[in-house]
Amino acid sequence: MNKTLKFRIPDWAPSNPELKINGVPVEDYTVEGGYIVLTQSWTDGTTIELDFPMEVVLYDLPDNENVVAFKYGPGWKENIKENLVKTEGKLEFTLKGTDADNGILTFTPHFERYEDRYGIYFELVTADSESYQRSILQAKEKGRAETATVSSVIVANDQYELAANRQTVNSTVGVFNGSSYRDVRAGGYFSYDLEVKPGAANYLYATYYSGDVGRTFDIYVDDQKLVTEVIQNKNPGDFNTQTHKITQDLVENSRTKTVTETDNDGNTVQREVKYVTVKFASTGGFVGGIFDIFRIITDYKTNPNLDSLSFNKGDLSESFDLEVTEYTLTVPTSTESVDMSVSLQDQYGLVYIGDTLINDSAERKIALTTDTTKVVLTTKAEDHKTSKQYTITIVKRDVVQEEPGDDNETPVEDNDSKGKDMESSKGEKLPNTATNIYNYLDAGILLLVTGAMTSLKLRRRKSM
Repeated sequence: MNKTLKFRIPDWAPSNPELKINGVPVEDYTVEGGYIVLTQSWTDGTTIELDFPMEVVLYDLPDNENVVAFKYGPGWKENIKENLVKTEGKLEFTLKGTDADNGILTFTPHFERYEDRYGIYFELVTADSESYQRSILQAKEKGRAETATVSSVIVANDQYELAANRQTVNSTVGVFNGSSYRDVRAGGYFSYDLEVKPGAANYLYATYYSGDVGRTFDIYVDDQKLVTEVIQNKNPGDFNTQTHKITQDLVENSRTKTVTETDNDGNTVQREVKYVTVKFASTGGFVGGIFDIFRIITDYKTNPNLDSLSFNKGDLSESFDLEVTEYTLTVPTSTESVDMSVSLQDQYGLVYIGDTLINDSAERKIALTTDTTKVVLTTKAEDHKTSKQYTITIVKRDVVQEEPGDDNETPVEDNDSKGKDMESSKGEKLPNTATNIYNYLDAGILLLVTGAMTSLKLRRRKSM
């Protein structure tokens, strides 16, 4: 009696599988509604083999098409097969075609990562997209904060908090969105002792989560209320930073203590520092949380100057100079694009082309679709406010090679031309002054020699 068996073809399969029954390939099998349909009289011991082809497929989230995961077997949105390369002989893939093409983006089966921290979903960004510009800005903001740091404490880290003389009442810690935090329940507080820098501006630098919008609490410096903080929804769904300047009298009148540290050579050293106690106190509700690293920073740098400007093709009107802000780059008419390289004197400053924030650590390709292309660069200092503008006009123009005999060629005088009148570029005759001078010199030398010989003859006659 015939019986029908149905085998579902999974959605990840790029095509129908190879089918064998008792080791014999079956080519023309029936597929209905996503199922392989096999109808025949079956006997005990019959073996059915289905060999499904597998390829890497990219899947994105329903609410964010730029956040993706890669799936191999049971989803670059283009050319994913070329960009996710399988390691020979291993179930392992390396992602290519990104700004991290050094082998660090390696993908292995989920079950192998039980001892490691791992990522499943990744956000794909393209140059000049809002998310890419945001990532550049965040990296610059983080870098400038580290550079300007006077002192800091890693929040919710016992070792660092104890070194900062942490004091708490009704305070808790945790991790949210990959960042550690400390908060306070009603009626509580927490505080840290942190170094300040006399003679300079000092600022509190705290990181909050925008989702805690509306939470209100007080911040004290050495028991003096500095500000009532209200968390703002500056960056919906993400973190934001807030700074508050410490009044200069609190800095100058701060206390002194001796700290023991390890220098760059690994030696234990002591130094005397000025410090204040910063306290986050409840006003009846939650405090914070305060995330990641809490800092005291000083002023950011205010130098917007470029440090270098160069192109991979063409001739720049003049070498880069700090005082020059306008340049002309001449390239052959067949040039379709040039690569521009820039660097800033303030490492954590910003560079814009028009309104687009660019990555100044990578070459920037500029398409040349017309005979003249104007590139306007706006640079900003580390404070991300002080700015300067540079203009580069890129002109397509072939340089004409001069042929021998060209009218513009500089004439070279030969021996036969001596003594002839010289003409100016306008065709006017110039006085033959140079030739006359040489004639006078020749005549003078001749007279000198003749006189010497005459004198010699006269003397010889007298002596005879």
